[in-house]
Amino acid sequence: MFLRPVPWLACLFLAPVWVGDAVALDYGALPLRGDQSPLPYYATSGGRDGKRFTDAAVNRYRIYDFYARQADYYLANPSDRPELLPPFPELDGGRRGHWGGTNDRESGAYDRPKGPDFTTVTSRAGKGIFHVLAGPAQDPGVIVFNGTAGCFEGFYPSARMSAPRHTFSFEVDRFGFSIDVAGKATLAGAGDDWRCEGRKTGRFTGYYVHGSSAVFRSEVEGAGLLERPSIIVSKDGSQRFLSRDFEFVSGLEKPVSFQLPQIAGLQDGAVVKWSAREIPGSGGWLVRGEAGDLVCLHRVKAAGSVKLKPQGGGAVLEVTAASAGGRWRVLSWGGSGSLEDGIRAELLAVAAQDPAPSSLLDGGPSRFGETIEVAGVLDVDPACRGGAYVIDDIPVPIETNPYRTPMTLSGIDFAADGSAYVTTLVGDVWKVTGLEGDLGKVVWKRYAAGLDLPMGVEVVNGAPHVNARRFIFRLVDLNGDGEADYYERFSREDIPQADDAGRDLHRDAAGNFYFNARSGIFRIAADGSGLTKVGEGSRNPFGLSVRKDGLVFSDSSEGESNNGTCTIYESAHPENVASTAKQRRILYLPRGVDNSPGSRLFLDEPRFGPLGQSLLGISYGTGGWYYMVRDSAEGTPQAAVVPMPGSFASGACRVAVQPRDGQVFVAGLDGWGDYAVAEGCLHRVRWTGRESAVMTGWKACKNGLLLTFKDPLGPQVPAPEKWFVQQWNYVDSTKTYGSPEYSARFPGRIGHDRLEVRSVQRTDEGGLFLEIPGLLPSMCLQVHARMGQGDEEPWLLDAYFTLNHLMADSPLAAASGEDKPVVLRVPEEDANGDTYENVVSFFDQLYGRTTAGRAESAAIAYRREELSYAWLRKNLIDAQCMPCHGAGTQHDFTTYEGLMKKVDPANPGKSPILGMLQTKSMPPYPLPSVPAATCEAVLEWIKQGAKE
Repeated sequence: MFLRPVPWLACLFLAPVWVGDAVALDYGALPLRGDQSPLPYYATSGGRDGKRFTDAAVNRYRIYDFYARQADYYLANPSDRPELLPPFPELDGGRRGHWGGTNDRESGAYDRPKGPDFTTVTSRAGKGIFHVLAGPAQDPGVIVFNGTAGCFEGFYPSARMSAPRHTFSFEVDRFGFSIDVAGKATLAGAGDDWRCEGRKTGRFTGYYVHGSSAVFRSEVEGAGLLERPSIIVSKDGSQRFLSRDFEFVSGLEKPVSFQLPQIAGLQDGAVVKWSAREIPGSGGWLVRGEAGDLVCLHRVKAAGSVKLKPQGGGAVLEVTAASAGGRWRVLSWGGSGSLEDGIRAELLAVAAQDPAPSSLLDGGPSRFGETIEVAGVLDVDPACRGGAYVIDDIPVPIETNPYRTPMTLSGIDFAADGSAYVTTLVGDVWKVTGLEGDLGKVVWKRYAAGLDLPMGVEVVNGAPHVNARRFIFRLVDLNGDGEADYYERFSREDIPQADDAGRDLHRDAAGNFYFNARSGIFRIAADGSGLTKVGEGSRNPFGLSVRKDGLVFSDSSEGESNNGTCTIYESAHPENVASTAKQRRILYLPRGVDNSPGSRLFLDEPRFGPLGQSLLGISYGTGGWYYMVRDSAEGTPQAAVVPMPGSFASGACRVAVQPRDGQVFVAGLDGWGDYAVAEGCLHRVRWTGRESAVMTGWKACKNGLLLTFKDPLGPQVPAPEKWFVQQWNYVDSTKTYGSPEYSARFPGRIGHDRLEVRSVQRTDEGGLFLEIPGLLPSMCLQVHARMGQGDEEPWLLDAYFTLNHLMADSPLAAASGEDKPVVLRVPEEDANGDTYENVVSFFDQLYGRTTAGRAESAAIAYRREELSYAWLRKNLIDAQCMPCHGAGTQHDFTTYEGLMKKVDPANPGKSPILGMLQTKSMPPYPLPSVPAATCEAVLEWIKQGAKE
């Protein structure tokens, strides 16, 4: 039996006002704010005392400390012992959809109305593409290069770069995912710049920034090559030429061919006719390409040791010889053939070459001269005040930085002198100093910009190494002005998976680098060579941790592809070679504890107190932190997580140790599915010198659980009836996003198994053995007790374990049955329904609110010719959809554009809006469900073209 049903009226989440035969709903009351269950631990208003940020919009319906409150309720009510305990009700108490309100626009911590100014070189979109801003400052152009292919890609003589509107309806894409180039390309690349003996050659190795100039560096058949792209304006100011100034820094070993830029925008199959003629008296060439009424012109001139001549009619230049210092230049133009005569004269009149590219490799003038000084605030979080660890805030210059760049902090590491290097999703690296002592003078200075989604940083010998998706860059300050001037490509091989690489970055004791991606966990040698896969990939991996010997912990996000909940898993290692765990997973994270993990950190730092030898983890989803305890479990490793008090202002993303004092710093951001109240955050977790009880080890036996602690326990331990233990599983599904929480004892039934603690015994090592006869291999096991009685200072043990493997019975308790399973078999289904609907339907049925029997709204008569968005807004959206889809929500239907995001004109019947309307749990109870006739009207509207 489940919990006792309660009267239906007692569970109303919205008070209807009856008007005749109709019901006028008070949308201001929002049915979504109601609690799924009358039990106190489901109240979203509870668990808030002593916590920060509870008044923030994103936390209005948040359910805090669900499992701990559930445990306290049953310990206080020993007679209430249902067969199964009810599960976690989804985020925000289960009345805001699967992800609660964390993705609503109104929940965004900071919406930037204006995008940032772009710097000299900017890379975005995960394709290794670099946008060079060039030409007059008041009316610039853009030159595009492809770093992975090592070639020119496009020329926009007059163009503006901008950060486009984000999917969540933010005015600016503050996550750095994409970039818009407004302008018309006149020249395009040929797909590769360099060939040798019929094969592609040329490898991009980095770039220099010198003020407003950029110099790219490549290797071509043993030769080092510099290229400075720029824009030259004609004398009359009417035309702009693409200038590419090349210089060899070492000699060619073989002849190579160079592909000249082509006319942009040609239709497939278009043929370009090429011709070339030598320019009298100059030693150069004029190359012409023609396609219809479009023409491109290239003026080519070599100097010094470079020997070249056009081939194939002129589209290709053969470079037969070059030694160090040899230079050559290509001036290019593309446009209408009617302008050709005047353009040719202007092109030939361009003055001599600019200073050599090699003269721009010393750093140049400062580009980011302004700094921001802030003062930290100590001991800000009441939840951990008076304990062993407190949280200090370091203000992040979100609105005050002069570059208007979003401060979504995505990485942090320290140099030996205590300076921190902090990355942002939009591509900045900030150097932060003063992160010691009372934090009275913390200085932020922009160190680098324009990188592609840098989400991991490691400082080696004072130089930050940054994972920027397709490349790991070593950022070098050449002239000591506190800014990176050389963005050196450190990784020698192409990083795979352009669309999702660029996650975390860490090193082992030997100096090897590690990063994670969907395709795997990879190792790169300390010198940047090699790329070795050392572990499996996962769905949207985010954080990483590396033990000194190279054992790596990565993670997977909840979702489809067999991820019923978020997990932590290991790379291949001698310690887990015989593991029976699915994908070497060591921890299934309870969704109510961490719905999206950030990074982890192997600590070996005595100055950090009781947790100085632990494995710390941070939660991106909840903005919290915890420590983890790994158990080798006879070759099938598994782990436990112990939450710690305190909250961070953003989704906790990265964690690092300050080498000067051994304290821990956390950087974070506001993005997807988090409870952030700030666009970005930086915090210090500081040991106060007080002692704290820490669980240091554990073993799972068939008949119970062995726990060990850092220090011997006091004379008092809780009696068996003072312990609360429960277990549950999730279902991994190929097609279903996430999973409800299911009984481990009764597979397929939603709920938790409460387990009896029959006895509690001390061990010779100063630990405890909990005799738990009903213990089963399970994805999640909660152990909860308030330790310390009498004169002892009480402390809370609230730990969550994954039991991949049960060891043999302990001699400290009666033996279990021989047939008890000892290996976790993760429940799997091809499809497991809609998770949100499964959970809501469970509670509806539990309390007599049978979803299937819920009333439908009245069908609305309509004429085909009157169907429009305005008709839908009046008759459907305003009447039933506003609580979930009002202004500011993630899926805002108050505008035509908002609703059209859920419409598929090419496949009307597959439109997401129809799937939403036909889902039984939408709209949420007590709103009536949508009748089939209304769904037919929506389908007809889409078929007619979805007019506004």
